[in-house]
Order: sequence, then structure tokens, then C-alpha cells
Amino acid sequence: NADLTASFAFPVYKSEEALEKERAEQMKNFVPYYSFDKSVGAHQVALLRQQLDRLPAEYGDYLKVSIINGLSDLYKHDIIDNVDSLRKKGINTIRRVEGEAMQQMSIEQLMTPRQAYEQLLQNPLVKRYTELFTEIHLNDYIEPNLVYDSFHSQSELDELLAISPIIRDVQAGEKIISRGDIVNEEAYQVLESYLED
Repeated sequence: NADLTASFAFPVYKSEEALEKERAEQMKNFVPYYSFDKSVGAHQVALLRQQLDRLPAEYGDYLKVSIINGLSDLYKHDIIDNVDSLRKKGINTIRRVEGEAMQQMSIEQLMTPRQAYEQLLQNPLVKRYTELFTEIHLNDYIEPNLVYDSFHSQSELDELLAISPIIRDVQAGEKIISRGDIVNEEAYQVLESYLED
């Protein structure tokens, strides 16, 4: 007989190269999770308020309130540390989680701490009192309020990368290859899997 037939049932496995290619393709669909922590803004505003309360009376309450409000307004935005890192990985969107709510958003909607600081510097009073606010180190009061959620992100990755290593099952008695057949990639994988089992 010129045919090679399976004497037992066996699975046909994908090559390591095919599995890696599938994983890479799936990674393009990965959207990481970030948790919004509103306590970060409240804490930083409270710290700045304490710092401003120590200023001499000559600076007045209007200045203090204006700067506090400016910082509070910044924390209404999503501030994240690693936008450039996300871009380098080809990630353009994230999943923002706040409590039970989740929304997908573009990384272009996010601010880095540096961008937030630069926005705060646009406040006319900060410009007017540059020396004072340089001493206070306003940038120290700007922290990310969106933090990588490793639990949800890892679950998402595990689900995406749960790729079956099996192409198909060969049944006992099924023809594997005939003499003279050209061995293509699929036939090669069938033969490899047969010989492994």
C-alpha cells in the first residue's frame, strides 16, 4: 500500500512559529485596563493647600484659591505615567475603570504628569508668581490618577493568548499521505504530530 494511514487517533499540532504568529496577531487586540483613583487628586490638593497656608498673608486668599482650583481642575482629567510606552507597544486605547463603570478611551485623551504641569503653568497667577511657584515645586503635586490594573489586564491577556495548539484531529484509519504526494506545511505538521504520538 502506498498510503500512510493513521493507526490511532491523534491531534495535529501547530508549529511553534504558527503559534507565535497567532499570539502576535492577538496582542494587537490587547487593550490594557487602568483604574481611576480619585483619592490621588484629593490627597495632592490637600497637600498643596497645606503648603499654601504657610505662605505669608501678602499673597492673599485669591491666589491660594485660584491655584487650588487649578490643581483640582487638572485632576478632573485622566493623568497617566506611561503614554509613550503605550505608543511604542502600538496600544492606542485603554480601558478606564472607575468603580463598576468601564469605558474604552483613546490614549490621546490622557495627560502625562508633565502635560498636566505645563497646563497648570498656563494659569495667569502662576505666571505672575513664577519664582514663588518654582519654590513650592508645583510639579510635586501632580501624580497619575490612572493606575495600571494588573489583575484585569492579565486576565485579558490570558484570554487573548489562550490559543489552541491543535490544528485538527486525525482519526484512526484516516489517510495521512500517499506516496508521491508533495509535502506541504499542513501535511508536514500532520506527519510531525503522528511521529510525536
